[in-house]
Amino acid sequence: MRNVVVPTSTYDCTWFLEDGSRAGQLTLEPGQAAHGEVHSEPGRWQRGEDFACIDWEPTEHDRLAGELSGGQQVLLIDVLRSPGVPEAGELFPRLALVGRFPASDDPLFEAVRFQVGGLSELAGVPALSHVGFPRQPERSFTATVHPHAAQTWGCSSGERISLEFEVSQKTDLMFNMTVTAQPVVEVTGTARTAEQWVDDFVRPLAELATFATGRRQDVEWVVLRPEHPGDRFTTQLFAAGISQVPYSAEKPADRRQPLLLRLGPDGADLAVLLERWRALAEEHAVLHQHLVTVARQAQNTTVRFMSVVPALEAYHGRTHGKLPQAVFKQQRREVLKRLSAAGVEPEDYQWVNAMLPKTGDQALHERLRELAKGAPDGIRARIEAATEPLPDVLHGILKAPLDIWHVLAKVRNNLAHGGDRPQPGQVRLLCRLADTLAATLVLQELGVSEDLLVKAVDDSRWKVS
Repeated sequence: MRNVVVPTSTYDCTWFLEDGSRAGQLTLEPGQAAHGEVHSEPGRWQRGEDFACIDWEPTEHDRLAGELSGGQQVLLIDVLRSPGVPEAGELFPRLALVGRFPASDDPLFEAVRFQVGGLSELAGVPALSHVGFPRQPERSFTATVHPHAAQTWGCSSGERISLEFEVSQKTDLMFNMTVTAQPVVEVTGTARTAEQWVDDFVRPLAELATFATGRRQDVEWVVLRPEHPGDRFTTQLFAAGISQVPYSAEKPADRRQPLLLRLGPDGADLAVLLERWRALAEEHAVLHQHLVTVARQAQNTTVRFMSVVPALEAYHGRTHGKLPQAVFKQQRREVLKRLSAAGVEPEDYQWVNAMLPKTGDQALHERLRELAKGAPDGIRARIEAATEPLPDVLHGILKAPLDIWHVLAKVRNNLAHGGDRPQPGQVRLLCRLADTLAATLVLQELGVSEDLLVKAVDDSRWKVS
């Protein structure tokens, strides 16, 4: 397979342990963390006439090194070493590096190459700009690589990011010919560990692709280039969730699925997107986790609704804060003073005093309404068109609702506190509305136009309500 240093399989190897070298095996499987086996573990088992039992406890190791029978190095990171079958132990690492790299507990790499799902759609251009079919008398096929099949961006921190369709052709003794393209991302920059490359670029791009496509997008494979070995990528990363299966570019299976952002000549800057996505994860962790988790798990509408609404509430709190306490307390005192002057019964006054909030937190529907008012004109107009007047299916939830945000907040609070359970159709409509607002906020945080979302709404590929 192209771009893979070490194919998934089981390999004989030697482990370099604190008590000496041991023969063993390393198993590398698609989508799974690596698994090691250590043969001939002396003194690890007690034997009787008809039994064998463990006499040692699992131990944790920051790093364990090894070498495959073919000469490739192995470095296991964050390892649990535990007893296995008699005369053998097992190694369970969180990460494994396999290939050629500097001997070190934390080898550094100057570049990373990888694939995540969704790159064909995210690229904004196809791999080929023209395909020619045979005509008489030439009878020749042609395929022209798109002029923007390779795109490059510079990060403010100095890294260079490229997204390229690597086009190749294969012939079989002049009997057939195949042209394929693989979308591949490469990042070069200041040397760092494999885990830092994953945290800084690989995982954020997988999350960004998930948000953009609305579908789970996994990390497919990751290879790294050590600091000074020329220009070769000689090290492969193995961990849970990395499929180790390269894929070729292909037409999206469902063209009805809206794409919220894209790259390409008139599209977004990938370096800026990644920087802002990392900032979103830092500043608005609840919204970020909602986006990452909901898109990656099969959830029913109620679960999704009960995730997105608190995420919006948290976003508002981080963005707008609370009413200044001094201002709120002054307003509270003045209200109570006017009630007392109006001759309100003492027990009524005491009830209002007890029930009136002591802090300046806004009600949920006020927070949601304020977020919606800040949406770009195109999205705000479509939300209003879909929700004013209030859809018939939402009638009866409140006696005198102020607007749809008032109803949405009521439904959320009912679900959270065991109140009247809404109908599935009501939750579905309100969840679509909340999803629209969440997507709009993220696009604003990324500095991306809402045009693709507006177009999806107008084409009925994205439902506001």
